[in-house]
Amino acid sequence: MDNKQFRFDLSFLRAFSVLVVLFYHYNFFLFSGGFVGVDVFFVISGYLMTSIILSGIQSNTFNLITFYKKRIIRIIPALLFMLIFFLITLYFFIPTQFIIYLKSAYSSCLFFSNFIFYLNSGYFDYYSQFNFLLHTWSLSVEWQLYMVYPLLLLLLKKIYLRNIEIFKIIYIFLIALSFLLMNIYSRSNPSYAFYMFYLRAWEMMFGGLAFIYSYNLIKINNNIKKYIFIISLVILFGFVLIANKTLTWPSYLTLVPVFAVSIIIFINVDIKLFHNKIITYLGNISYSLYLWHWPIYVLSAYFSLNINILNRIFLILISLLFAIISYHFIEKTKFIKVKFVLFISIVFSLFTIILTEIDIRTIYPTRYKSNLVYYATNYPSSTQCKAQYSYNNHHFQPKKQNFLDFYLNKVEVDTSKKNVILLGDSHAGMFIKTFKNIFKNSDYNLIQITTNGAYPMIYPNPGKEQEKFFFNYFFKEFFPKNSNHIDLVIISSSYIYYAVSNEDLLEKIDNTESYFKQFNVKTLFLGQNMIYDIDFPTKYYLKNCYSITRKQDEILKENVLKINALLKDKLNDKYLDLLKLPIKEVSNVGIPYVHDTGHFTFYGAEQYAPYIKNKLIECGVALK
Repeated sequence: MDNKQFRFDLSFLRAFSVLVVLFYHYNFFLFSGGFVGVDVFFVISGYLMTSIILSGIQSNTFNLITFYKKRIIRIIPALLFMLIFFLITLYFFIPTQFIIYLKSAYSSCLFFSNFIFYLNSGYFDYYSQFNFLLHTWSLSVEWQLYMVYPLLLLLLKKIYLRNIEIFKIIYIFLIALSFLLMNIYSRSNPSYAFYMFYLRAWEMMFGGLAFIYSYNLIKINNNIKKYIFIISLVILFGFVLIANKTLTWPSYLTLVPVFAVSIIIFINVDIKLFHNKIITYLGNISYSLYLWHWPIYVLSAYFSLNINILNRIFLILISLLFAIISYHFIEKTKFIKVKFVLFISIVFSLFTIILTEIDIRTIYPTRYKSNLVYYATNYPSSTQCKAQYSYNNHHFQPKKQNFLDFYLNKVEVDTSKKNVILLGDSHAGMFIKTFKNIFKNSDYNLIQITTNGAYPMIYPNPGKEQEKFFFNYFFKEFFPKNSNHIDLVIISSSYIYYAVSNEDLLEKIDNTESYFKQFNVKTLFLGQNMIYDIDFPTKYYLKNCYSITRKQDEILKENVLKINALLKDKLNDKYLDLLKLPIKEVSNVGIPYVHDTGHFTFYGAEQYAPYIKNKLIECGVALK
């Protein structure tokens, strides 16, 4: 393109979008709505793709294979460079994250990482900040649209060439349909609405509208253009300043920045600012900067290097350096061929998939590292863990099961015995095998009522939240029907996650206590166990290998102690303090008993068996 054809406004928008995303990720306080930068990317991409496809259709020069080849060369080489670099980095420096990274790496390389992240975490979840490849969800969304969008426009080719007005109606209808579905899912399943390409398609197609209606531009007065441009730009900047991650995103509010960007592209105003060489260069390297800034930040987060602002500025400079290298030596290289890129992509994907399936000890021959990697990655999906939690039997997993198919009718109350219920979230579930061993050969029948991510109480209007349906069924139907046969309810929960404030937690405890009191059923609360801001094997490795003491862990420890003091003061003899028994290490392998941010392995839970058994006897449970 020559300078007359080059859209400096698009380069400015690229620079704007990557910088606001970067400053948002690096926690600069004026950029609380910086996640909007990804929506800006979507609109720009939609405009460019639509202009390429429809211009080609108009001139009868569009070739689908050529279109796909250009997308491959544009996107995959720089992505592979980044993926391989961090694969090597993690193998040597944070082995506990290596297998987890591999699973994200092949899904990113094959452009379905948005599905993987949807199934495992929300974009705005706290622990998502430790996912090295979280940002690749947007590349997967774009790639999926690239595969479908040209086929859609080719289907409408005849209508576009014969009757542009009918084409516009169909096009706007498709935008409206995607927007409507997005709003429906944003209420019932926000994470699904965030990650699925067809629910994000309307944003890219809004960019397409800017091209489709571009011929109308000549009808607008130049002065009016400038006013519209300024208003749109102010709205866009303002949204970045006032929006924050507490908003449901995407939602109908997403229409505001998307519409503003579409108008800026449509108006096509050329101002001196857009010709600034630094802005243009940042626009040029925006893709590589987007690729590199996030994993560099995550790496710094593990090593606690992102605490102060000077460190974060330094990290941004490092991101810029890697982006510049990627841009000049990968993106601008003209010798890379499509077949070679596809071959390397397939080899890399197969290599990462194979590594996730083979014995960890062949990846890390030393027992110390291989065991740490096992507990960080393999234990949660192991048969041992499934038996510990009683997955697929009594522990309800909302993301993997539908409550309507699960129910609690599989729970059996033994009317010939005394019945004890273990009630709570996954922190209760991790103790079920330990409790089974405690009650083995006793006159008691143990009943498990546990799920993930919810405090055990009655919820008003739970909507589509499966875990709340689960507890509502227990409190409203199951327990009233069987209360005469229940002698004790043992409650365990990660209270700290559900406590908006001390008052809020005390209110929840009162809610649970008063409920069982009306049925004259005794209760026993297991206290809050220690939790961490990253998975424990990684924390353990970083501390032992690099002497890194995480500041966040100290804060969490203080909060856990406060929660337990509050519980003890509230519940007195109905409370069992788990922290009285320190976590030990498995002496023969030198690893801790904790497999993630706060869940014990079975061996860890077993440490508490004598302690729990004595407390149960104090509560009047007749155990041998």
